[in-house]
Amino acid sequence: MQKLFLTIYYVATVFSGLFTLATFLFADWADYLIISAPVFAASLFALLRTLQSKDGRAKRTSPRAKRQVKPRVVVDGSNVMYWKDNTPSPKPLRDVVEHLTQLGYAPRFFFDANAGYLLLGKYIGEREFEQRLGLPKNSVIVVPKGTIADEAILRAARSYSCQIVTNDRYRDWAERYPEVSKPGYLRQGKYRSDELVLKLDPVPA
Repeated sequence: MQKLFLTIYYVATVFSGLFTLATFLFADWADYLIISAPVFAASLFALLRTLQSKDGRAKRTSPRAKRQVKPRVVVDGSNVMYWKDNTPSPKPLRDVVEHLTQLGYAPRFFFDANAGYLLLGKYIGEREFEQRLGLPKNSVIVVPKGTIADEAILRAARSYSCQIVTNDRYRDWAERYPEVSKPGYLRQGKYRSDELVLKLDPVPA
């Protein structure tokens, strides 16, 4: 529809413009200037507004079309760091980050406050975790001391409507979060021959 109006405005502008020019060239046509000039001005204005609207809409929608929002997946970091040899280690965390990123997910990690002490013997805050794991800003949550991360994990997964990467079953939370009993909601992982095994469907391209 916009293309049709664009054509109409273009034709009207050309013909009214030519007619207005003719009123200046031919003395006998001078009386028609009072009609042709307003028509030319109106059609030119409509043409420019239509072109501007079309260009503006393209500029607004183009970045949105190119920008693809990655689906979330919540990661129980305090659980994952024990996946290799049942000993706290940064390796399974980095492996999980790489694996989920390759599948097209945007992982969001949650840690208990003591996770840093277990890994490196010192407190590690959210920004430092992000730097060590190569994660974007605001993708790590370290819960306050004395707080268990389980509820924050379950609440976030419900908010994002996404899966949780963990070997925990959250049985103590099943009444408040019955979704933990649904098949595939909790995604378990392990190591086999020093290789991470974590099955998730890749994000459709």
